[in-house]
Amino acid sequence: MRIQNLTAYLVRIPLKKEIRHASYARRYNDTVLIRCELEDGTVGWGEGLPRHYVTGETIETTWEQWQVSSLKDQLSIDWSDWSELFDLLKKFELTRPVTIEPPATSDRDCFGNSLRCAIEIAILDAATRYWNVPLSEVTAKFEPASSIHENRKEIRYGVAITSMSRRKQVLNSILYRLFGFQHVKVKVGAKGINDVELLSRVRRWMGQGVDLRIDANEAWNRDQLLHKAQELAPFQISSIEQPLPHTEIDQLAGLNRDCQLPIMLDESLCSPSDARRAADEQFCQLFNIRLSKGGGFLNCLEIAAIAHEAGIGYQLGCMVGETGILSAAGRHFACSVAGIKHLEGSYDRFLVRENLIKRDITFGWGGKAPELTGPGLGVEIDTDAINRLKLQEQNWT
Repeated sequence: MRIQNLTAYLVRIPLKKEIRHASYARRYNDTVLIRCELEDGTVGWGEGLPRHYVTGETIETTWEQWQVSSLKDQLSIDWSDWSELFDLLKKFELTRPVTIEPPATSDRDCFGNSLRCAIEIAILDAATRYWNVPLSEVTAKFEPASSIHENRKEIRYGVAITSMSRRKQVLNSILYRLFGFQHVKVKVGAKGINDVELLSRVRRWMGQGVDLRIDANEAWNRDQLLHKAQELAPFQISSIEQPLPHTEIDQLAGLNRDCQLPIMLDESLCSPSDARRAADEQFCQLFNIRLSKGGGFLNCLEIAAIAHEAGIGYQLGCMVGETGILSAAGRHFACSVAGIKHLEGSYDRFLVRENLIKRDITFGWGGKAPELTGPGLGVEIDTDAINRLKLQEQNWT
């Protein structure tokens, strides 16, 4: 089999509400979509969401990178089995445009990860549709993931409480409790928000039985982290996500001896090389894996396997405003990987105004969601919505 064509779409997805945290606020997402067509006419779709404060990418650099990378030369190669397909996907390279200044992440191998994710998932979707198997089958066939493969029929997502008014904090806490959620993440470190009061309200209204973790989004320095960990420990926090900026990541080395709460990496975990360094230098006890920032399904399987081998816990996160395309890919990951401590994603109906798929796969009561069993992603793409929302479209020719 051979890839006949790739087409990229720059699409603006409006959100139903503004989402704020310590690093950014947004009312819409500029998303890159990839359509992959095989020579027999089989079509697959992928999605990536660039974040300049995570991997150094913007939607503009992503689009320019798509234009200058020699993808047709690299990907127009015959493949006939899983091994050849994985080899193709692991070897293709994206070109950094000469007009783009090296970002702060230039010492890492994560620039271009959102585009890589979109391309890879589109190809995997097309290939698994061609073979008439679900995308989750990738985990079973990808040798680096052999130690973490597990089939699950149902999974359970958690929810997040972001920077918002006190009234909304209380209201959301009550609604989430009534809806049966067992895990909640609270965004902390935002200006003008008292974190102690915030967590006191959330714990009071959600109850003692809920797993509560916090996300600082790089808001603190080392001393602030140690103070905050001591101050917030009485609220039974299960982890602190990305407390320090990535530029200060070295200060986390061995900090587990002094910090009262487990540390989770997010913005500092964007590739398998990031994962290996974090494990070797003992930066944390937990990883937040996200498909788009990690460069796709295969990279994220490798990251989870590295964590498993090093005795580091891991969760599957999501990018704010993912459409049903990435939600479906995340579902396949979550239903085929063992040991995931928390799950984020499939917020579709509650967050995006345009979901880009025809079937609603938003989680149900208590965050429960079934596996997707159809071939490929297991969802039908709403091409009318894509054509209505696209800002740009370009074929790889």
